[in-house]
Amino acid sequence: MWSLASCLGESIGQEQQARASLVQQSEGRAAALAGFQKFADGLVAQYMVDGKEVDEPTRVAIETVIEFIDKFFESATNMTLVDRTRVANCPGEIESCVTDYITGVSVTHHINGSKRTDDLTQYQYSQDDSTNVHSSDSIATLATATVEERAKHATCRTNQITCAQTQNDNCNLYDSKRATYDSLPACVGMNPGHLSDTFIQADEDDTYDGTTCNSNTPLNGGTTCLSKMETCLVQVKNWHTELYRLYQACKRSDPCQTCEAEQQEFEADHCQWSMARSFACEGYNSCVTRETNRCDEVCTEVEIDVNARKADNETGERIKCLLKVIMDSTDENKPEDLKTCTGTEYNTDWLNIACPAGTPELDTDGLDCGPPVLTEPVPCTAEFLVKEYDDLANVDWCGCRKCANFANSREIEPRARDGTPC
Repeated sequence: MWSLASCLGESIGQEQQARASLVQQSEGRAAALAGFQKFADGLVAQYMVDGKEVDEPTRVAIETVIEFIDKFFESATNMTLVDRTRVANCPGEIESCVTDYITGVSVTHHINGSKRTDDLTQYQYSQDDSTNVHSSDSIATLATATVEERAKHATCRTNQITCAQTQNDNCNLYDSKRATYDSLPACVGMNPGHLSDTFIQADEDDTYDGTTCNSNTPLNGGTTCLSKMETCLVQVKNWHTELYRLYQACKRSDPCQTCEAEQQEFEADHCQWSMARSFACEGYNSCVTRETNRCDEVCTEVEIDVNARKADNETGERIKCLLKVIMDSTDENKPEDLKTCTGTEYNTDWLNIACPAGTPELDTDGLDCGPPVLTEPVPCTAEFLVKEYDDLANVDWCGCRKCANFANSREIEPRARDGTPC
């Protein structure tokens, strides 16, 4: 008999070997039962002819046959356990597709760098830079980084527009005010002006004598040079304050923040995530298909095994019933008991196996692998540009950094916003 322990190998080779042994045993069991059936039918026919009780040698043969049938039932029970184990492994193998291709995959790459590699492939971006900082991320982490970089870039573009608009408004106001602004106070333009060195450097009691300010000039009721300078200083201060405030608000010479770095970082992360996601999903989907097909094959084989064991079990129970009646029933009861043996439906539900054992819960860590595999457009495709940048009016589509070596990416040629080639 094939022992249960020898059937529980984990490898595909062991499973196939166990399956071949089960088939061989099933065929042998069916052949033996056919012989036992012929033996029982012969005894029943002989009894119906002569009505004689079985002799001792025949009784020994009957007991031997019943013992063999009972051993067949033990074997069928062990074989059922083997098939239940095979069935139980079906969803388990499918579940391994998640850890093998999604949650267990980490991606090593250069931040802001040219070369990024993961466990499945190597690829390069179309632009190089010298940054050489490495990070190891899961696909979920890359997805989060892509969302964060998208938000940073959008915020930068919004601030860029706000900055330019504010500059334009402030400079327009400054220019319009200058066009009608009051002239410089007259005291500044006098000869000499009251803010000239002559007046600024005068002592407190100096008066102007027509050439300079000095203390020897009689006042003759006039004001001192210092007093005239201070009066002019106040006038110039009042004139200057508003004009200078408008001038400061107008940042004509200070460029607003540029967002090319944020755009490139977003596109790089998007590329990294798209590629990792694509390769992970392709591997995952292939794994699920492979394991589903394998499980379907197991279920087909198990169904054949179960039906064979049920048929053998029913045959064996009927043979045992007939042989026990021939051996033990009284002459008075034998005909009816034999009829009962052939008319009874024997319960074989204990041999049932539901296949597959269950539907596995495949938690792909928030990653939707389709179909189709990719729902996100690849950087610099027309779909990507429209989706990501159509609402950001100040993004130069021709500045898109395409994801090189990604599924026909060399065929991707960025287009300007009006559709013309870059």
